Amino acid sequence: MAGVMVGTEEAVIRPLSIYADAPGSRVIRRLGEEKWNTQSIGILSDRSWYVSQHSSIEELADDLAEHPSIQAVAVLDDAMRVLGVIVRRDIMGALARPYGRDVLRRRPVREHAEKVPTFDFTENIYNVNEILGEALHSLDVTWYALTDKRASFRGLFSSREMLIYMSDLSKSDLDMARSLQKKLTGEVSSYHEMTFDLVASSKTAKGVGGDYYSVDNYSSHKWVISICDVSGKGMAASLITSIIWGMSSIFDFSKGIGEFIRQVNRYLFRTFEAEKFITGMFLDFNARSGKLTICDMGHSYIYLYRGGRLSRIKTNSSNLPIGITPENEPVLNKMRLQPNDIILVPTDGLLEQENLEGALYTPERIQSIIRKNHHRQLDDLHTELIQDFDRFRGAAHLHDDVTYVLLKYFENHGDDSLGA
Repeated sequence: MAGVMVGTEEAVIRPLSIYADAPGSRVIRRLGEEKWNTQSIGILSDRSWYVSQHSSIEELADDLAEHPSIQAVAVLDDAMRVLGVIVRRDIMGALARPYGRDVLRRRPVREHAEKVPTFDFTENIYNVNEILGEALHSLDVTWYALTDKRASFRGLFSSREMLIYMSDLSKSDLDMARSLQKKLTGEVSSYHEMTFDLVASSKTAKGVGGDYYSVDNYSSHKWVISICDVSGKGMAASLITSIIWGMSSIFDFSKGIGEFIRQVNRYLFRTFEAEKFITGMFLDFNARSGKLTICDMGHSYIYLYRGGRLSRIKTNSSNLPIGITPENEPVLNKMRLQPNDIILVPTDGLLEQENLEGALYTPERIQSIIRKNHHRQLDDLHTELIQDFDRFRGAAHLHDDVTYVLLKYFENHGDDSLGA
């Protein structure tokens, strides 16, 4: 666009200058370049071509033939006020009809100017977008004129340009959301401690996904591991991911994961009124004793590899997803890990992925990979697992975000109770 913005204040606008900007043109003129507030509709106005009301159709047609990039021109009276707009396709189509040029050639352009909606060039672009509403969804390109407080012409813009601008804005917002999500939830995170290793991995299917994981060390040997699937994708999912991350970063997990879930639930329900919710698995892990407290919030995928077998852990199935009811009182499950146990917590994107033949990636296949690599570093096991998953998927698109956590426990230090 021709407009340039400096800072956040409206830039000084140069006086109008009238000049022939199209080399060799007879009657088409263009306004001088201006500086625009980036929030004003004027930033779309690089289409500032116009003709005098006294110009003839033939003169305009000859100019348009020489300059195919000009799609529309405003027709102005002697005081630079907008009488209407002439669109290239309309006037050239009329001239192409039998005897069209003979009939129209000497008529003034004002007789063929189509009246169009007019906006103040300083109007906020988002307000204009809202006003136009459904009109922007038409397959036909519609033109609009811009004027100043004196009703003088300041430019043209089309529905297509508005759609492109809003699309670019959405892409910019999604890029920002994607960048934020990567900062909060990296593609791969590894933790290597005295009694355990942990690898968390997340791969989005469509840029900004709904999966989220976090690992929080809230005391010398206690950790909270969260893996969630936010309903929906895009900006809303990124916003909720940021909310969860922010709440978990300041929450005192010594109060328990149940209290954390209650607080998140109340906030999400109050904010989104059940339109957005979270399924997830929350683990409170004591790295010293191997005790694991599990809170399954409608997620249900958690597996234990022990003695050469990968088994699904049965958790309480009565817990509702987070954010769909005003109050949510989660039921917790507890277990103790043994040395060399491996815990796998995936989102459904891993186990519901199909290959080109329509087959699903199965726990049995994962079991085979773990059995062959359980003695290796957990980072190596993760690499083998994701490579096998990609081999299985082949050229098939990712069905959903693929996120999982692998936790390998090395050593039990005694303490047989399952208490806190």
